[in-house]
Amino acid sequence: MLGVVELTLQLCDCTPEVSYTARLRYNEFLEQRELGTAVATAFITSVYISRRGNSLADIGVEDEGRVIIRTDENGFRNPQGLYDGLDSFDVFLLGDSFTEGWGVQDGFTIADYLRRTTPYTVYNGGIGGVGLMHKLAVFIEFGLEKQPDNVVLIIPESLSLSRAFKEREKKQYFRYWRDYQGRDILANRAIKDQALMEKAEKILARSARDEWTVSGTSFVHTLVAKAHTEIRLVHLVRQSGLTEQLRTVLSRETKDETDYHWYLACHDIEARRTMMRDTVSWMDQRVDDYGGRLFLVYLPNSRYFKGPDWPECEHDMVVELSEELQVPLIDMIPVFSRSDDPTIWFSTAGRRGGHNNRDGYRLIAEHIADRIAASR
Repeated sequence: MLGVVELTLQLCDCTPEVSYTARLRYNEFLEQRELGTAVATAFITSVYISRRGNSLADIGVEDEGRVIIRTDENGFRNPQGLYDGLDSFDVFLLGDSFTEGWGVQDGFTIADYLRRTTPYTVYNGGIGGVGLMHKLAVFIEFGLEKQPDNVVLIIPESLSLSRAFKEREKKQYFRYWRDYQGRDILANRAIKDQALMEKAEKILARSARDEWTVSGTSFVHTLVAKAHTEIRLVHLVRQSGLTEQLRTVLSRETKDETDYHWYLACHDIEARRTMMRDTVSWMDQRVDDYGGRLFLVYLPNSRYFKGPDWPECEHDMVVELSEELQVPLIDMIPVFSRSDDPTIWFSTAGRRGGHNNRDGYRLIAEHIADRIAASR
């Protein structure tokens, strides 16, 4: 199921002025209020760092159909009560949608595979659509409190660092990357959850007043004007159930070879290096202070879908930086590249480059487990 709230929240970071209302689907949301409000809060995460706790969240449609998860007490994809029930964790994962496990049902995320195949206690701190600054914020707000033995920072190629530049422009991230200070979100979870609920209710109420139908290119131009990045349109089209004709028009209207999510911008590689060095070195020092270990995981994203001329600038930079900082790197690019067809490890839903499928997440988990075991 998909409602107007999920559709509009993909377009901008503000409350949308225009909404696409499919009356039948909206009625379904009115009948299932809990799911409706959960979907509404699924993408309002930048201010509060995580989703609403102990609630449902719709994280999209790929090969396995629509994936609806139930969040834990902090708003992450874990069994409820796991965080509060343990003093620490063997493994704490930091990441975005690849870490959260977009595209697969419960039981098949990286964290799930680690729990099933190792004796480790594992916390999944992934949130879809975020960059390096957000991952730093999750570490400060939720990771340091537990002092996990192994902190695993998962960095999808291009996405993590590109998004980080956008995040640095948002005031809610200032104290994290500038001062490395938290906002005590953990101690104020009830306030966070109430705020997210109220925000969702306002959007749902606003949507109920809006009646709007698709009318050719005017709809397309409205979407293009409101979208800050192509990725939101990609998610919008992929998850909305719109017609193939509209998908084609949107693709044509928004094609941009410089889109920062999907194409590496090697001209700013030194800025990326500086940002990553500052963030990783600070995290490594904090983890080392309490006797833990930091690991980096570098994931290919869209390189296998773009042809043979994919630039290696960021990959090379990450390899060099891990050596410089002496932070162990689990580099999944050579692992996936050894396959005759590396795309077999990815969802077929997005040929621009997609999330991993079950086998891909399993392979990543195996290499994380092996590297942690080898470092003990």
